[in-house]
Amino acid sequence: MSQLIHAVARIRAMESELLTQNSANRMISASSFESAYAVLDELGYAKESSSFRDTYNYEGAIEAGLFQTSQIFKAFGIESVQKILTVVFDIQNIILYIKALDKHKGSDINSENLLDASEVISYGYYSKEVLDNAFINKSINAVYSELSDLIKKIDTCETLSEKEDMVESELFSSAIKSAGKNKFLLSFLSRIQFNKSIKEDILIDSAEVLEKKYPEYKELITRVCKNTSKQRQIVDLEILLDEEMVSFLKKESAGNIDGFEVLFSFFWRKERNSRVIRSILLAKKSGISPELIKADFDAFIF
Repeated sequence: MSQLIHAVARIRAMESELLTQNSANRMISASSFESAYAVLDELGYAKESSSFRDTYNYEGAIEAGLFQTSQIFKAFGIESVQKILTVVFDIQNIILYIKALDKHKGSDINSENLLDASEVISYGYYSKEVLDNAFINKSINAVYSELSDLIKKIDTCETLSEKEDMVESELFSSAIKSAGKNKFLLSFLSRIQFNKSIKEDILIDSAEVLEKKYPEYKELITRVCKNTSKQRQIVDLEILLDEEMVSFLKKESAGNIDGFEVLFSFFWRKERNSRVIRSILLAKKSGISPELIKADFDAFIF
């Protein structure tokens, strides 16, 4: 418990570095892309942004910043909780490896030519080095024995779709097991599973079908599906799910000094911030006017 308290104290000290309306507006209104990039120093990316300043590689700086934040779980010996927080990213990474191996079937494969580091999310529970060893070298540290079991199960699947379903099922099962009887962790996972499922289902299902599948989310589905454009529905769904998750995590972490809620709330908001920062800097680099950029961020929830 003392390790968790220290981790929470560390995170509390970093909360002032989260994106605010003011810092977002300053990035948007900056006179140049380079000036907008400089704001990263104030958002907990000082070391990372300086390392990439020669090329103004904001993608590299943001990814490095998120990775360093994720190392808090390792520093305080609570990696099993990271597995719960980053389960969606781990699913994405493992499926990426499965697809890459299938594409390069019959070729001489190594960690350099299979996947570039920039293609792999660096802040998941399984690092690129661990995944390279598991999928390419067939060498897995005993700490990640469940990954070895997963690969064996994947090998029994015939189609890519079956493999993807296996990865999702097994990783969520492992995360739920790690959550134990902790109500917050289980509630977080339940929301993550719902978010992932409905994002996939909205691509093919009508409002009527979605309401039957998710009756408890009828109001959300009605709000999303009032727009007839499928592309707009997807965007609106993403925004509403983000709003709900941020609201849930803020409520759970309020006044909490020794729980996982604070860690999850901070990391989720920082990862969400990163998506907004990327969008702003990409727009600035593309020469889009501040007025047009601002119009796209009315719905952002800090």
